[in-house]
Amino acid sequence: MGLTCGSGPWPRLSWPWTATSFPPGQDGATTMSASGVLHFAFGGIGFIAFAVAAFLFGGWLARHGERGRAAWSRVAGAVILVGFVGGAALGPAGIGGLWLAVVVGFAWLLLASLRHHRAVPHPVVARR
Repeated sequence: MGLTCGSGPWPRLSWPWTATSFPPGQDGATTMSASGVLHFAFGGIGFIAFAVAAFLFGGWLARHGERGRAAWSRVAGAVILVGFVGGAALGPAGIGGLWLAVVVGFAWLLLASLRHHRAVPHPVVARR
């Protein structure tokens, strides 16, 4: 998750500088920079981890009788995986798939976090 959220040293090493004329002074660039390659490599790891976590959490929810949430979690995992892989494979035409993967991934993370927050007892025993 740290790679996906951009913690640690990786954001400084993997800016997504891959587009023509970005960063400034790169007019006419036709190859991906080393930092762009790192950005996509670590992004790929992060998106695959997101999808795997959604599938695993869906299985956990199903074992606990929460079939609706389990299905949503698995669908989210599939959308994240297909959105990222499809978006990366289509290049500039797949930017919508990448955006969809990001939005669904963080929506899934929000809902999964809320589910766990409700399940964990309050740290103050008197408020449980």
